[in-house]
Amino acid sequence: MKPLFDKPSQACIGLGGNLDHPEAILRQALKALDRVSEVCVLKIASFYQTPPLGFASSESVPDFINTVALLETSLTPDELLSCLLELESEFGRERPSDGHMASRTLDLDLLFYDDVRVQHSDLELPHPRLHERAFVLLPLCEIVPQWIHPDFSQTCEELLEALPISALEGIQKLTSFSLTV
Repeated sequence: MKPLFDKPSQACIGLGGNLDHPEAILRQALKALDRVSEVCVLKIASFYQTPPLGFASSESVPDFINTVALLETSLTPDELLSCLLELESEFGRERPSDGHMASRTLDLDLLFYDDVRVQHSDLELPHPRLHERAFVLLPLCEIVPQWIHPDFSQTCEELLEALPISALEGIQKLTSFSLTV
């Protein structure tokens, strides 16, 4: 295990993908992230298979594989976001120019960074839709169940309980993952 940083921050990221063997890509991305000198992956939640959301119903879109990881980092939120975007690109992530939803090899979202609130054109913390997404809250509850969302003053568990039951439909827990495996 890497040495801990002098003044580390903790951040959580969401990972997902639905193209080109997403479980394998998520595992490779987690290992690549842990090799970044300013980042240490502390915990990784189980992988979840999730039906696609936000796509036109006529599209045939493969299910997503999602997880969440807790990091310790000496990077600022903006630096960490840049690192995540670089990793996405390295793993073949292409963003449609029209801004619409698209299948992807790798999606990395910065969910929260300590208790910091950030809002500018490139970054919003905590993630603006974190509290609406069962595929984020389920794995978050595994690794940081008592984290309190600063805008809602609710824990991950409370946010998950507040979701309609329909938000959990079709989500399946798959496997646990460790960087040492």
